[in-house]
Amino acid sequence: ITNESTTDYDDNIIFGLYMDSGVGGSALSCDGIFESDDDNAFFDKSSGLNLVYTWDKYGHGRDLSGNCGRTGYLGYAYLETPGNKFNGIDDDHDGIIDESRDGGPGTRIDGQGAIRDYVTTHYDLAKFEAAYGLLENRPAYKVGEWWTGDEDMDWTTQYSDVGGDGVAGTGDAGEGDGIPTEGEPNFDRTDLNESDQIGLTGFKMNRIKSGVGNPDPTSDNVLFFTDSNNWPQRLYEKFTDPVVPARFDSALAANYNLGFLFASGPFQLRAGQTERFSLALAYGADLRELRENVKTVQQIYNANYQFAVPPPVPTLKAEAGDGHVRLSWDDVAERGIDPVTNDYDFEGYRIYRSTDPDFLDQQLISTGNGSGPLPGNGKPIAQFDLIDGKTGFSRTTIYGVSYFLGSDTGLQHTWTDTTVTNGQDYYYAVTAYDFGYEPANNDSASFYPSENAIPISRTPRGGLILPKNAVHVRPEPKVSGYERAAAGGTDHVAGRGAGSVVVDVVTATEVPDGHVFHVTFAASDSDSVRAETYALFDSTTGKTLFEFGRDFDGVGIGPVGAGLLPIVTSDSLVRVASAVFLPGSPTNAIPRMSYQPVLSPNLKRPGYPEDIEVRFANTILDTGLAQFPAPARPAKFEVFALEPAGERKLDFIFRDQDGNGTLSRLDERIDIVTRTDAAPNTPVITWRVEIDTTGLGANGPLRPPAAGDVFHATLARPLAADDVFRFTTMGDRVVHGAGQTVSNQPYVVPNPYVGAASFEPSRFATSGRGVRRLEFRGIPLNAVVRIYSVRGELVQTLRQDGSSDSFVAWDLRSKDNLDVAPGLYVFQVEAPGAKPAIGKFAVIK
Repeated sequence: ITNESTTDYDDNIIFGLYMDSGVGGSALSCDGIFESDDDNAFFDKSSGLNLVYTWDKYGHGRDLSGNCGRTGYLGYAYLETPGNKFNGIDDDHDGIIDESRDGGPGTRIDGQGAIRDYVTTHYDLAKFEAAYGLLENRPAYKVGEWWTGDEDMDWTTQYSDVGGDGVAGTGDAGEGDGIPTEGEPNFDRTDLNESDQIGLTGFKMNRIKSGVGNPDPTSDNVLFFTDSNNWPQRLYEKFTDPVVPARFDSALAANYNLGFLFASGPFQLRAGQTERFSLALAYGADLRELRENVKTVQQIYNANYQFAVPPPVPTLKAEAGDGHVRLSWDDVAERGIDPVTNDYDFEGYRIYRSTDPDFLDQQLISTGNGSGPLPGNGKPIAQFDLIDGKTGFSRTTIYGVSYFLGSDTGLQHTWTDTTVTNGQDYYYAVTAYDFGYEPANNDSASFYPSENAIPISRTPRGGLILPKNAVHVRPEPKVSGYERAAAGGTDHVAGRGAGSVVVDVVTATEVPDGHVFHVTFAASDSDSVRAETYALFDSTTGKTLFEFGRDFDGVGIGPVGAGLLPIVTSDSLVRVASAVFLPGSPTNAIPRMSYQPVLSPNLKRPGYPEDIEVRFANTILDTGLAQFPAPARPAKFEVFALEPAGERKLDFIFRDQDGNGTLSRLDERIDIVTRTDAAPNTPVITWRVEIDTTGLGANGPLRPPAAGDVFHATLARPLAADDVFRFTTMGDRVVHGAGQTVSNQPYVVPNPYVGAASFEPSRFATSGRGVRRLEFRGIPLNAVVRIYSVRGELVQTLRQDGSSDSFVAWDLRSKDNLDVAPGLYVFQVEAPGAKPAIGKFAVIK
């Protein structure tokens, strides 16, 4: 609908859509009325919505269940409407006037203070924060770098500077240049919030026909061409009425066969200019659910169709043993970022166990109304989550069901299941999940927590294709002579940190034989005394197995690589390990040295953290720094930091109460100072040396330090970026000593075999029982099992496959591929280095 102008653009364009409602169908329902004749419609602009919707007056319609099926609400929502960047009005009420999706990068502003000053001057801050949240939470404000052309402040170099193709790593124009480029995420055409959108500006009913029992037969019969009713002109006048509420019709109280028109305008469209609109069709069981669905779709659209996704999928490994299964997984999920919220929203891990390869036998969760099952993975056997206060059930629900976020248990990367039965096939999966999105403003859309799927697939013949977060294992004792993989002791080959590393073998089958490994450490800041992460490096292959271990408390919850779990123990602070006068010092003083927390004890600087020596003499050697109001004091000592490259002389502030130039009273002290590289002229008190009164009286009268006395303080430092530990591994193996007799004590499970065994696999894609299975257990390596009838006839010959598993399975079929008959059978087991063994078993049908 346009108002023609003589200029080079159309002025006052109104965009509109017309929908014909028919909720519940058109046939006669249990209401005694044709369903096309009892509808109603209305609009909703609350909470930022641009929604129009329609519903059945009586809530019934015809469907496959009959003529009285329940109906819901059907809605159409503008996800994006044209903007008006020429009128000097904040059309979308977000505190920004005339924002534009083709305005370019604008001006760069550095520093949070400067950003706040600009926003306070040019924006309506209250409206801006109501629309987008607190200013300090906007991505550009957080990093202190903002281009004003990114009006809603969600473009950052870290996440968005990927070039005009919108894909990182392609090296295209604009990638990595620090400037917003057309086509990059969250900028101009990819960010609809950079348009001063008009939104839903008008709603007009078209009453086509009144329904049965409607006392008002009024009809509109809107037409989109000019006749005697002149509807185009009337619509234009309605949607531009100076009284804004008059642009919207009210909902009808009576039932009608109706359609409705919903408009967005007026706006200006200059020559060559592009304006966009997008529409969502949504539905809900009721109006509340319809609104929630539209809010979710709007947030997905705002994020350029980037859906909230679960964290990256962890890789799972497993080792099965006698009555247990031990799982381990990597930590890649913990560094995943949600593309919609730009949050590191990882929350925890869930472990699932099943005896069915499709994970169908764990307990399933139904919906809030008892139907189901609810889509998802079911009930986990174990769960581990971050200690971050996000506990209990999510506020956001799906079909009335909340998501359990955990109990602040802390993360783990290994777990052992001791409730398994030997011989049973088990399937395990580990999934990572996030905490979803639950804004403080309840009017904003929320996201239900997301969790990795377990996408098991089958080949046409029933073979399994497992994803990397799932494994298939079978607990069983190992063969005689089996030795589990091991890691040798660790050597501290570099660095001065005080700490230890021991290595636990989690998955023996993953441990390589004869490989040399290094545990290295790293910190994000070169001025950090302590390491923040540790890594496991296989120097034999040159492969880094993981690099973000953070368990410095020796708890054993860090990441695992090559089946190995390094358990790192290190203090988090620099501590004084010893503070004494060296042997041969004449003084009987007992010294004490303590850290003075003016600067962070984790801040590395010249002379810190280094061992300290104070060397005394009988003559003046140095002069302390002046500290108001005390003057500089001459001192009969010098202070040194013992750095690896040599000694560094340090300044100090000397509190000398009696003026004799040494520590001779309990109220005297030496305050050793250091300086940072950023402020080399500013001395900062770091260590305080004084006389300790503990036990002083037992040494007799105090003999103050003098010539020949050397105070030495040894520091214990946390493990740092220059520390390295080394160890060597030995893979698992089967070993028999020379002349050693191999144990051979076989037995049969089940015995007797009565129709079936609990560990038999089911058939794939067909009905009926699966393959029968009887097992010979306690079988030595490379053994041969011969099965005979009681008359001495050979029924079948089986062989152990050379693995470390001490069992051989039999499908109860003879060497002629026939089902064996019920009865008593004899078996013999022979193996290299073992005495032959004989046993018997029964088969009952």
